[in-house]
Amino acid sequence: VAGDLGLVLLPEIDEDSTGAELADGVIVIDPPRRDPSVRRMRKEGTPVVTIGADPSLPGDPWAVIADNEGNCRSVLDRLRASGARRIALISSDEPWGWFLGNEAAYRGWADEVGMVTTVLSAGPSDRDGARAATADLLAGEDPPDALLALTVDSAIGALQAARDEGVEVPEGLQIAGLVAGAPLRDGDPAITCFDLDPIAQAEAAVELLMARIRGEEPSGPVVIDGRLIERGSTRPVRDGG
Repeated sequence: VAGDLGLVLLPEIDEDSTGAELADGVIVIDPPRRDPSVRRMRKEGTPVVTIGADPSLPGDPWAVIADNEGNCRSVLDRLRASGARRIALISSDEPWGWFLGNEAAYRGWADEVGMVTTVLSAGPSDRDGARAATADLLAGEDPPDALLALTVDSAIGALQAARDEGVEVPEGLQIAGLVAGAPLRDGDPAITCFDLDPIAQAEAAVELLMARIRGEEPSGPVVIDGRLIERGSTRPVRDGG
């Protein structure tokens, strides 16, 4: 690691641990709202940088973020340009900034275009839950003609549900994800997704944390651009949009 610093990966922080015991500085990925461990580390003065906005601290300059609203709107615009008129969102009840921000962007976009909103909820890694919720929606009255999934597992679950219900993708249902991952590339069909460039996010977070440890003024929040990867789960854009 640059700067003669060591790197330790922790799946989670024990509630009884203090930031000073763990490291000189901490990078937290997708902090939930009012996370007690993060609040305690900040109170103790431990340098903290987040990847993803902390819902408890909007506008935090010590954060590396994606343009969630812009990215979400761009994918929704892409689905609409290829004929989608009833787009559902697969989100989660988890209080993470990722879900809260993108759900707000989806609702705002839908209000602007006059589209009724439909939000399904599944755990971040609950592929079966997303599959069951999507199957129920597809089997109901006035099913969606497109789905936007906020996690890899939700997108795969939606694809499996379409297969269960005999709905052709993308002819009867378009599916897109707001994150990238190998399972989306390997789907049948492969799933259109948004590459958030996690490597660039990680590199930016390390640089930002090193600056904070050195006592420098914040330069963030640092926004990392992503890109849409078009695949077979969405139809071509119609002439004239």
